[in-house]
Order: sequence, then structure tokens, then C-alpha cells
Amino acid sequence: MGCYEKNNKLTLTEAMEQYNKKFKKGAINLINAHAGAGKSYFVFNSLIDNTYKFVEELEHGDNWSNQLNRILYVCDTSMLQDSTLAENKKAIKLKNGSLIEARDKGGNIKGEIKVLTYSKLGALLKSQSCNNIILNNFKCIIFDEIQNLFTYCNKYNVDRVTNTYTDGTYTTVLDNLKDISKNVLCIGLSATPGVIHRFREINNDFDFGCIRTIFNKQELATIRSSNFKPIYTNCIMNQIKTLNYSKLNGRKIYINTNTIKKSKEYKKYFESVGIKAEWLCSINNGEVVKNIDENGNEIEEFIPTMTKYQLSLRDRLLNGIDEQGTSKGTLPDDLDVIIVNSGYETGWNLKDDKVQICFIDNINEDYQVQARNRIRHDIDILIVKGLYDNDGIVLEKGQYGKLIEENTNR
Repeated sequence: MGCYEKNNKLTLTEAMEQYNKKFKKGAINLINAHAGAGKSYFVFNSLIDNTYKFVEELEHGDNWSNQLNRILYVCDTSMLQDSTLAENKKAIKLKNGSLIEARDKGGNIKGEIKVLTYSKLGALLKSQSCNNIILNNFKCIIFDEIQNLFTYCNKYNVDRVTNTYTDGTYTTVLDNLKDISKNVLCIGLSATPGVIHRFREINNDFDFGCIRTIFNKQELATIRSSNFKPIYTNCIMNQIKTLNYSKLNGRKIYINTNTIKKSKEYKKYFESVGIKAEWLCSINNGEVVKNIDENGNEIEEFIPTMTKYQLSLRDRLLNGIDEQGTSKGTLPDDLDVIIVNSGYETGWNLKDDKVQICFIDNINEDYQVQARNRIRHDIDILIVKGLYDNDGIVLEKGQYGKLIEENTNR
């Protein structure tokens, strides 16, 4: 295949065409391309407009552009849902009662792609009538950030006393995946699919059918990605305090941490040294959510109401400062540090080239990859939290509590 420099690497659409990849029913077709490869662009443009090129058993010229009302797009967070809606005119948020529109199969009915969260999909699948509509009337379901469906099952749908799964919205989606994939073309998107494979290895509670991974290792090496060369530390705050801020030369800082509590601590420190920083959290204010603190302990956090400035900053990142999307994905000139928590792991893009320094206060490698890739360009410094043994080997606390040794000299 030859040597691929960064600027010559393939977009996802180019890779799908070059390697003649096609989706088929009966499995979850997992697009395992890197963050920034163009997965969303592929779905909302190439796949919709030239469906026959990428789906088995379709005739030349067949496409779904006139049947968008029969496509569901599922998101892991409200942040990703809002971002998807803001970036795609072909999509609208699923409203109560609008599933029935998929029954209209007229060739001239265009409609829009319906966007919802995994939690909402699970609630719909609990209804037999909604379940039937999805199974019998939809052509395709896109599962964005599908790895978090499995993560959320373990995080939100487990009884900690009995250590068994509950009848929650996420487990409901998993329970129905196999049947859905037999009737509806299912496409999963994930830059970190290892979560899914580890879930299957240690879990016999669910039969979610076959996972068809689209790209092999050699093909992935030819697809676009941003640099990921972390420096490991056992304390992010110490690294922040020892950074030479006199040599930043206009560079800005992005911090991703687990908890709102830690976000506030970081902001307080930066304010104490004269650096303007701001933190963001979920817009689901008033809710109490389960989280993991910096020591790996499960905690519950109350989601506060963000200030007008915080909400305007969130809106700027998602939508820009006007209807044309000006300055979308960028920070205000006077803001040096943006701090987000786990609610911002996926679903938004930081396109500000001035952001060149990244701290990730989380020991899970999959999380680190997702969080780092909110920045859509190569960066100068990436510092992530790691665990060490007495020999200096980095120990990553795996998604399900396993300790995985990683030789940092590789």
C-alpha cells in the first residue's frame, strides 16, 4: 500500500470506496475508524446520497435521500445529540409520536433523519408498539459512539448490591440489538471499539448478535487520525502547577476531568495565578448522576445550573456566535483554559488551533483517546493520568476493573 503521510491519508469515504466495504443486515456493522476520519460526514452525505455503493443487495443508483424519515441516528449524550442536530440540516430531534412517520414508505417522502439518545431508544423499545414500528418500518439505525452503550450499561444499569443488571434503558437496547439487526441495517460508529469486545469477553448476560468490524489493522493505518503521544503522570494538578506559563506564547489549554468538583478545583487554581479559565458541565441541571472520581471511587454528583457565560460558551462551541456558525468550536480570545468533565467525552469538536496543550485526568485509555480527539488537530503537549507499579510500568485501570500492564518504552 505504500507510505501514507498525514496529509495523504484517506478520509472515511475514500477508505470505504478504496477497500470496497459494504454493509449488510444481520449484524452490527462497526465502523472502527479514528476520531476525525469523517464518520459523521460519511453518514450524512456519502451513505445517504449514494447508498447503493455501501450497502449489499441494492441496485445501482438506489439511495435513501428520499426516505430519511426511515433512518434513526442514536447518540450517547445530549451534547452529541445537540451537535448532530446543529451540524446536519437533514436531521431533527425525535419528537413524541413521530416514529409513526416511518410507516409512510412513499417514494417521494423525504422527511428528516430522527435523532435521539440511547436512553430514549431504550424507553421506546420497552413499548411493544414502538418496538414493532422500529423493527418493521425503518431502513437503517446509526449507533454513534456505540461503545458508550456498553459503558452505560455497566455504569447505570447495574444493581451494586446484587451485582446484576437491571431492567434499564441501556440494557433494553442491548437485549433488542440482535432482533433489530436482523430486520434493520445497523451501523455502529466508534473510534474505541475495544470496550465492546471486552464487554463480550467477560459478559454472558446479553446476546447482542454479530459485530462486523469494517476495517482491519492495515487498513486503519491508512485512514486519517490526529496524533496521540501521551506523557503519563500520577497527578494532573502537579503537572498543571509546574507548567511554564511564561512560555505558552498564546497557546491555550484544554482539560478533561471526571467530575464537576475537580473542574471547579482546576478553575480556582488558574484564577489564583491570574489565568482565565472556565468549566462546563451537562445541561441536565438538577439531576444526580453516578460518576467516578480521580481515585477510581464511585460517587454521586449533583449537576448545577451553569451561568449565562458558561451556557454561551457551550453554545459557541456547538453552534458558533451567529446563524452562520462563525467561531464555532473555538474559545473566546480572553479565555485561556477550557475545562470539561465526562459529559463532554464525545459529541463536540474543539477546532481552535490555539489549543495546543491537553490534560486528561482519567486513567482509562479509551476515555483518553475520545477526550483528546475533541481537539481536531495535532497538538504540542498531551498529559494523561496513569497508574504505576514499583517498576515504573504504567498500569491502566481497565473499563471493568482489570489492571493492564503497558510498557511505556514501546
